[in-house]
Amino acid sequence: MSTVLVFVESQNGQIKRSSLELLQASARAGRKTEAVVFGSRAADLVDSCGKNGADTVHLFKDSKLDSYNSEVFVSALSALCLLYTSD
Repeated sequence: MSTVLVFVESQNGQIKRSSLELLQASARAGRKTEAVVFGSRAADLVDSCGKNGADTVHLFKDSKLDSYNSEVFVSALSALCLLYTSD
C-alpha cells in the first residue's frame, strides 16, 4: 500500500482547511498518511494532524521556515523523500 505525504500548510498557528481535508481524505481511503509540517511552531500542530488522520508527522522546526521559501522547502522535502527511496 502506498503512503500519502501531505504538505501541511498553516497560518496563524492553525492548519489550513485544505491540508486538513487532504489528511482526512487520505485516512478515509485507508492509506498510510504522513504529514510534513514546517516552521518554529510546527510541534504545536502535531495533535491536530493526528486527529485528522496522520499516522506520522514529520517536523521541520526552524524559524527560517516560518515564511515560505521554495528552495529551503524543496531541499527539506527532498531529504525526506530520499529516506523512502533508499531501501
